[in-house]
Amino acid sequence: MTIKVVLVMYMVVLVILGILSARRVHSESDYLVAGRGLGTVLLGVTLPATQMSAGTAIGTVGYIAFYGYQYDWFWVALWGGWFISLTLIAPKMWAFGQRNGSMTMPDVLGARFGNAMRIISAIVILVCFLLLFSAEYEGAATVFQLVFGISYVPCVLIVALIVLVYALLGGLFSIARNDLLQMAVFLVGYVAASLYALHAVGGMTGLQTHLQRINPELLKPLGNKLMPVGTLIGLSLATMVTFIAYPLDSMKFFSATKKSTLRRAIWIGILMQVIIGFCIAVIGAAGRVILPNFSKATMDDVAPYIALHTMPPVLGALLMAAVLGAVMAVSSSIIMVVSSAFCHDIYPFIPSVRKRSPMTEKGKLRFERSVSLIVAILGVMIAIRPLGPVSTIVTVVQQFMASTLAVAMISALNWKRASVSGGIASIIGGFIGVLGWFLMGSPFALSPVYCGLLFSILGMVVFSLRPAVTPAPSIMEVAIEDTSASL
Repeated sequence: MTIKVVLVMYMVVLVILGILSARRVHSESDYLVAGRGLGTVLLGVTLPATQMSAGTAIGTVGYIAFYGYQYDWFWVALWGGWFISLTLIAPKMWAFGQRNGSMTMPDVLGARFGNAMRIISAIVILVCFLLLFSAEYEGAATVFQLVFGISYVPCVLIVALIVLVYALLGGLFSIARNDLLQMAVFLVGYVAASLYALHAVGGMTGLQTHLQRINPELLKPLGNKLMPVGTLIGLSLATMVTFIAYPLDSMKFFSATKKSTLRRAIWIGILMQVIIGFCIAVIGAAGRVILPNFSKATMDDVAPYIALHTMPPVLGALLMAAVLGAVMAVSSSIIMVVSSAFCHDIYPFIPSVRKRSPMTEKGKLRFERSVSLIVAILGVMIAIRPLGPVSTIVTVVQQFMASTLAVAMISALNWKRASVSGGIASIIGGFIGVLGWFLMGSPFALSPVYCGLLFSILGMVVFSLRPAVTPAPSIMEVAIEDTSASL
């Protein structure tokens, strides 16, 4: 009963925060980038909260339990991606947004490579993150089914309704405030869970002994028989490159009050991820020992089982709330990113729409909220029939995201020679490379991201360096030169 009460109270608080935040939203800029007014603390928690998805709270725990210590390289890759973003992407996106009023990643790509690139990148974002909905709601359903004993579809509908209310009303203001609460719960819940899980297996010494008995391969930090090194490197590479230019986070770069605020916020995010990464590593390894009849089919049950069977009710409830919070933090950001991809980056550039009179700010806000509602409904429709385990869906989406947007974004902000044809070839080539490798069954046990990134880089370089091709429009060149100088 305690767990149910805590979870219900937690969800009520999230809705109340969303309602209170609605008073600050008066324009599209308020809705999408919080009026460019987020400070260090709010931005510092909302950035990692966006990454702490069901794929992290449930999927990564299960992957560590199944594949052993070597899967912890996932975290090193993640931090590497954030550091590259800190140096090559985030400050330049913020400065460009201040000068040009940009609010989305396709804004930047469109300014450098033209409207065709804006629309292509927006479509990639729209499709990939609609698919990611199924993973997030599947993770929430796991929690609800275990705690409340209700079936899958009602679980999806409940979570979707809560997320929709606070995202629809308060936009990024609401999301950032709720993320502050969710990250606090996440930190407390997962730190406590790691301590209780470790105690349940007899400390670090007991954990090592149990894992040695189950399968010595679990203890190897790199190169065990459970996952080929090439596959591990591929997954890590996809994670790193994805978070160099992750649309859910990069859109929030525009919301910082100052450039220094953004830099401090990213370092706060990295610190939080280091703490949570260590806790998840412990929970996953101990979960392999604790969960009865563990198998690949039950990987997603590790974190909920530890909450319900090893922890005091209140702390167990906090862990379950942390999982729900992770799902809701990402789901709310997905709604924002997908709706903005259509409303801000596709719809205004449809030829028949461009002939009409521009929308007022209130009109844009109503349109964003209407599309957000449709996005939430589409997400539920996709999630009702899960596409696979949480971790698998997240991994597949990362392969496509890493191979399509990252090279284009880095080039747009850092390479003067990049051309329009190079940008388009980079995204299309990366997508074809990943899809083709998937369809061939991932030969040589190599992740599709190898082929996708290779095609993406080649597309950018080859099509940009052809003798007859000139770089992207000079007006954008000057803007990028000025932006770089201001850093």
